[in-house]
Amino acid sequence: MASLEALLVPILTLSALGYTALSVFVARTSPQSIVGYFLFLIGVLLTGAAFSQSTSDLNLYGIGRVLSYFAAGFMPVAFYAIYRQYTGAPPNRLLFIALSVIPVTTTILALTNSLHFLIWEPRYTETGLEILHLTDKAWFVRVHAPFAYGLFGFTVLAMASRLPSIAPAHRRTVLLLILCAVAPFAASVANTFLGLGDRDAPVLALSLAVLFPLFVYASLRLRVYEFSPVAYQTLFDHVRDPNIVLDKTERIICANRHAAVMLGESERALLGRMLWDEFPEARRILRRAIEMDMTQTLMLDNSNAYEMSVAPLLDNSGESQ
Repeated sequence: MASLEALLVPILTLSALGYTALSVFVARTSPQSIVGYFLFLIGVLLTGAAFSQSTSDLNLYGIGRVLSYFAAGFMPVAFYAIYRQYTGAPPNRLLFIALSVIPVTTTILALTNSLHFLIWEPRYTETGLEILHLTDKAWFVRVHAPFAYGLFGFTVLAMASRLPSIAPAHRRTVLLLILCAVAPFAASVANTFLGLGDRDAPVLALSLAVLFPLFVYASLRLRVYEFSPVAYQTLFDHVRDPNIVLDKTERIICANRHAAVMLGESERALLGRMLWDEFPEARRILRRAIEMDMTQTLMLDNSNAYEMSVAPLLDNSGESQ
């Protein structure tokens, strides 16, 4: 048990560095994405846990707690903003300010905790430094926890409810994101409120450290930060013409029934493929149609010619998806 506790700080520190590096990569690759900020907050949370874990120095513990409360307060806000961004309607400034009131207040209370002990209460005993459990403090129980856990839970349910309207090629990405949110959320609730496991253990931070490979996979392999929402059912159910949607890497992410018939494949078989793997002429036609903003003729074979028009999908701010 002692050897396991000795490994906690190195594990948390390395994971914090990993999340921070990943957040920098995502932020530089896709500056408009909120995913980079979310990953950065996870790195801050893990850094705070590393500072406050197994220390008898009250100053180090305080630094760790401030970082942890700051990150834990803003992570649900960032996750909600990711959900809104995915659905094509990022939260407006007033809503973001409103959602930030409690996290900002919690951070201020944590910074000034030595004046009022509303967030944590240190006690020195014969065995060393002890901290009054979070669930014994009124601010955490009545304000911080209901806000953070409530917003996280609402966002997960809202994101899951939107799965049918998301392009099939992106559903695995969203499911993975939901898993990465639900697992530490459930572990933290079970530990904090149901008393499962050691109440002094940094369960949330450790859960996120364990999930680091999944976040790496989602960021580097699935490029979750480039996810573009597509109202799949609404867009395709009532369109008679063949419609094919390509992502920014020019892979097929959606194809309606008429397009599948035209290409002689099911939509499932077409997902992830490059349109010009089978039809090289399509790339030249695609580029010309975009540049000239006009309809072009595409020969799929010797006996069939199709009129093809190309247009970008724009979000509410007019940015290309």
